[in-house]
Amino acid sequence: KTETGKGYQWEQFVAVLVRGEWKGFNSPFDIEVKKTREKIDVKTCELYKRINKKGKVVRDRNKQTGWWVFNRNGNEGVTHFFCIGLINKVPRKMFKIPSEFFGKGITVSPNKSKYDKFQITI
Repeated sequence: KTETGKGYQWEQFVAVLVRGEWKGFNSPFDIEVKKTREKIDVKTCELYKRINKKGKVVRDRNKQTGWWVFNRNGNEGVTHFFCIGLINKVPRKMFKIPSEFFGKGITVSPNKSKYDKFQITI
């Protein structure tokens, strides 16, 4: 699948989850929930584990916790970011984060994070 196809798949998933309407490819946000006036941008990220540390190859990457990185990408008018943290293409954590807590982007640990208060469980 292309990156666009993968993104579309997750956007459709979130639209059903939040009972919103997908706004299409040319919209500044992905989903609108008219009942709550939310404008949601969906972000996904596969867990990143570093390959090198201080210029040396990390031998056992399985011992690393890793992290997810979600970037704003200049999305104006968005009220919330719905972030899906993936491990091997399977969602492990999902967050619905108000835009005022998002800044230019966020980094989230799969263990404990200050963003856990925004975690969505299904």
